[in-house]
Amino acid sequence: MNTKKFIQILAVSATALITACEERLTSNDYATPITVTSQVSEKTRAGYDNSNLPSAFVMDINQGSENYNYSLVTMSRVGSTTSYNAPAGTLLLWKGTDHSGANIKAMTIPDGLSTIDPTNPMAISVRTDQTTPDAVKASDLLGAKTGDGITINEHAINIEFHHLMSKLYVEYEFVKDLKGDPKVKSIKLVNTCVQGGYSYNEMKHVDNMHRYGDIMMCKEGDNAYEAIFFPYNPNVSGDAKLEVCITVDGAEKTLACPVILKDDVAFEGGKKYVMKILINGHTIDGSFITLIKEWNGDDESIVGSGFFAGKKILWIGTSIPDGYDYKTTSYPELIAKATGCKIINNAVAASYVCFFNNLFNPTDMVWYQSLSASNDEITAKFGPWESLGDWIKDGMEVAKNNSYETLITPHIDGSEGYEQCDVIVIDHGVNDRAYITSEAGATLNGVPQRLPDALEWLDGLNKREDHIIHENYKATYAGWGNGDKISYIAAMNHIIDHIKATNPNVQIIIGNCIATIWPDDLPTYSPDHNDYRLYGICTVKANQAIARMNNLPIVDAYKYTGLDDNLYDNLCGGDDVLYTDIFKRYCPDKLHPGSDEMGTLNKLIAGIYIEKLLEIFGK
Repeated sequence: MNTKKFIQILAVSATALITACEERLTSNDYATPITVTSQVSEKTRAGYDNSNLPSAFVMDINQGSENYNYSLVTMSRVGSTTSYNAPAGTLLLWKGTDHSGANIKAMTIPDGLSTIDPTNPMAISVRTDQTTPDAVKASDLLGAKTGDGITINEHAINIEFHHLMSKLYVEYEFVKDLKGDPKVKSIKLVNTCVQGGYSYNEMKHVDNMHRYGDIMMCKEGDNAYEAIFFPYNPNVSGDAKLEVCITVDGAEKTLACPVILKDDVAFEGGKKYVMKILINGHTIDGSFITLIKEWNGDDESIVGSGFFAGKKILWIGTSIPDGYDYKTTSYPELIAKATGCKIINNAVAASYVCFFNNLFNPTDMVWYQSLSASNDEITAKFGPWESLGDWIKDGMEVAKNNSYETLITPHIDGSEGYEQCDVIVIDHGVNDRAYITSEAGATLNGVPQRLPDALEWLDGLNKREDHIIHENYKATYAGWGNGDKISYIAAMNHIIDHIKATNPNVQIIIGNCIATIWPDDLPTYSPDHNDYRLYGICTVKANQAIARMNNLPIVDAYKYTGLDDNLYDNLCGGDDVLYTDIFKRYCPDKLHPGSDEMGTLNKLIAGIYIEKLLEIFGK
């Protein structure tokens, strides 16, 4: 064979081959190799994050050309980098120089599935035993698509994966000074969604293939557990709950509490739900404190909390909501922090609602911290006594600073320099409790003759339909004149009337007591014919009567703190010492929740108000 001729033929063939390749590569200007990098947008303690990227995922690239479309390409991580390569022999190329029209999606391979079905919804399951971080990670499905996590930077595809499942993060604490070296042994998430449907083609969850079961949660740190589950509406499957196994004095017991979401809210994919619980050894409180935030976010917001956006709430009350000089955060402040609303806390320590305009005892501080007193009434009452000294003038100034005309009116009438509030919470009654019971008919100094009579009278007041309108009450029952402010109920009605007349658009909410029995009111030192614990019970019923008379919502906090007469009668069996011991775990000084340096009770009360405010406003 002529060698020269052979070389010429080979050269022509090679040139033709190169030319053909160049025609394909240059038919759209340039065909450039695609590089792929990945990261995880939201941080998570157990599961995937930027320090723990998935080892592989599948990816689709659609560029509108058969030669440049790629389906279900398995991308594998390159060492410990953020780069991923296609399988050997698979070359990913861009079509031309304009990549903006490319449609891309990617997803990690679900646990238990060897292949991805691109056309039909797939049944995706999570592990029911997530007691290890690896088990949590195996349940942590990731996904991204063009416009939602996938961006193109020159010739590189950057994938910022999102979590497709929901996460529940449970933070727990024991009540202060709980004896017996209590420990949490395990937490189980009961009756949650462990399997659901997911469409890779549409890159979204589908409402089918749901299966429910229990998940053993993973311990995280010293006081938390977490688990990942399939997004779902908990109202479809029935109530989910936590079963918390604890040991106290070496003995094991299981306590349960519900996992509560609002009726119109479902668990969303990519969301982290934080549930804070308080364990007192007998029950679990605080299950209604259910928060939601992005997995990478620090700002907390309440599930279904649209009501709170931009709201301004004026809080009126005693030292209990005021905080009373304790270092712990008051529950109105906690509510503001958790919801993002604005709360003006005008609660005043040692304040009363009643105003004793016909009595004067210069040694009794009641006379200068009475919410229902007007400035004119204060001047008329104490002006004649100015000759007693400057302390009278000082007292008058304090009294006016603590009247409804100062604490309430400017915040609802549009006064210049004041933020106008659209909600008022009146959180009173504790300091007036002795005067509440006097309305059953007693001496003017407020000492009741028989507390059971007061309780019977208040029960009747709450039941009688003809006393819904409070004017009927004032004309019939205010023992010192029509609407005299020495009557707690009449004084409260006066304040409510004033608020409605000043700004009828303001929403008024009655805040009821955090307990029905206070240790200092227990009957250990009372006469045989009396039961001083009824002070608190009568106070609760008086606030309920006020709410009913004025057709106002009420937050009965005592029902959810557990510090009520049922605790005293049933769990404690009427044992004053045992009840006081339990009470002091929440309130070491036997009165103020802020006296607990851990702020446990304030956190619990904040959760109660958040949940009940959402119910009141139908959110």
